[in-house]
Amino acid sequence: TDVLNELQNKFVQRKNQHPENPALFGVGKDKNLIVIQVEALQGFVINKKVNGSEITPNLNKLIKESIYFDNYYCETGLGGTSDAELLANTSLFPIKDGSAYMRYSGNDFVSLPKTMKANNYDTMVMHAFKPGFWNRSVMYPQLGFNEFINKADYEHDEIIGMGVSDKSFFRQSLERMKEKEKPFYSFMITLSSHFPYDNDKKFYSEFDVGEYKNTFFGNYLEAIHYTDEAIGYFINELEKNDMLDDTVLAIYGDHYAISKDKKDVLAKFLEIDNMNDFNWVKLQKVPMLIRLPEGKGAKVNHIASGGVDFMPTILNIMGIESKDIPMLGNDLLNSKEGIAIMRNGYFIDNEYLSLTADGVAFDIDTGKEYPIDNLKHKIEEVKKRLYYSDIIIENDIMARIKDYLKENVINN
Repeated sequence: TDVLNELQNKFVQRKNQHPENPALFGVGKDKNLIVIQVEALQGFVINKKVNGSEITPNLNKLIKESIYFDNYYCETGLGGTSDAELLANTSLFPIKDGSAYMRYSGNDFVSLPKTMKANNYDTMVMHAFKPGFWNRSVMYPQLGFNEFINKADYEHDEIIGMGVSDKSFFRQSLERMKEKEKPFYSFMITLSSHFPYDNDKKFYSEFDVGEYKNTFFGNYLEAIHYTDEAIGYFINELEKNDMLDDTVLAIYGDHYAISKDKKDVLAKFLEIDNMNDFNWVKLQKVPMLIRLPEGKGAKVNHIASGGVDFMPTILNIMGIESKDIPMLGNDLLNSKEGIAIMRNGYFIDNEYLSLTADGVAFDIDTGKEYPIDNLKHKIEEVKKRLYYSDIIIENDIMARIKDYLKENVINN
């Protein structure tokens, strides 16, 4: 109970510091919300060319009319893709061991889908894979999704890698969205760019990766280029159906694509002479962009951030009051200071990168070592935040905290 009190007071304090007139509050009010979680989309591919061609031309173009967060880090743990879903839809961190989707699927989560539902949104999740994988068929109703459109619901007309191709997935999913009552929240998870990237390439269009052809790295570039093409197709279809400007569209990568044992290839590709721990951790970013109707507010936002910040940011845009919602992330459009927290306790803020367990820290801009003892206060704060998340999940107290906040947060 001491911890519960501490937690409740912490949340009350955070909520009471919220700005009175938050920037961009409600620009997406009553619009559809479409969120695309892209399999293994890592940040380094954005605005990057291979052999003279852009790897992700469609995302690069979309970024120009979106709010693009270019310091958005992968905060997933051992639960991989399922952790990315948890971060985005609950603003809680992954658990220390295993996956929350497997171990805590009975929890009463206060989530993005439940919150959207309370605001008269229909909610659905779309993923053309086996419903039992990551225990999703149990977890999604708990999170508040009305419908889980899965492998069994798609026509398997084009297969790439683990299942229905991304292009076919987007085409079939859009048909379903067109039938929905507005407004809806649709959470989509792509599949074609899944590790190990050794797909049959017959549905890919021509993309020359030069010297990387038929290598692990080349296969990844081709797979993510294909997914980018599928996203471009989907955006065109939304536009054709007059849905694009009726929608807040958010796209982010779920987790890294290139593992540490392949770091030399990445170093060579990015022309990094010394792939030390500082450079490696700095590369653990995933793209995150939010396109507002008519491309409003488009800009690059450099705040240090990660998956846990997604829900608070989206709720602000959708004009949903979140005073009684316990979230561990920041609303990125209304925070001066940002931070990305890795499950192992590493963190990155706007000034420093701290490899806490290794006892070293760096200046984020210069890469020069910085005395880690000067960051004691921050390190404690980071530990606390991970600890709070664990306590909330392990004791299933999110709903209790919500009730407490309802009564105790000052209403501006």
